[in-house]
Amino acid sequence: MRSQLVILDANVIIDAHKMGLWKHLTSQYRVQVPSTVLREEARFFKNRYDQQVDIDLQTNLSAGQIQEIEATAEELEALTLAATSSFLRSIDEGETEAIAILRGGRFKESVFCTGDQLAIKAISVFELSDQAVSFERLLNDSGSSIKCLPRHYSEERLKKLLVEGFQERELYRQ
Repeated sequence: MRSQLVILDANVIIDAHKMGLWKHLTSQYRVQVPSTVLREEARFFKNRYDQQVDIDLQTNLSAGQIQEIEATAEELEALTLAATSSFLRSIDEGETEAIAILRGGRFKESVFCTGDQLAIKAISVFELSDQAVSFERLLNDSGSSIKCLPRHYSEERLKKLLVEGFQERELYRQ
């Protein structure tokens, strides 16, 4: 993988906590978290006993283990103007913010990791495929793999969805 700067989506952060991989990720990568994900989306998970376990990203932020990144109003507006409104409404706010940030060009060395199907397609629609990375690849490249990683985090699925996004590009653009 070409980058150690990794923008993580809420689903990756939540599952990394659930699988006990969060400390490993923050020790191996310079983790960047969109403001929306940090403040509104990655707040807790349910453990195997169906108990709510809080996620405290503020402590990670204060300790310098993660970096908060925020889309500018201009980046969000440019993304909104470039896509159909129905397409953007289908993508979570944190993913939309991450894609706007990448599209804005301020974080060219960063890669984005999500397991969300529409967000992955959006990455391709906006010609950012080279800045996408699967959770499987992050783990493998960092020396940690998990045998039962959910399918939506596989490298194979990421590649398939990037191709589909490329093929559907004109449907989602104005």
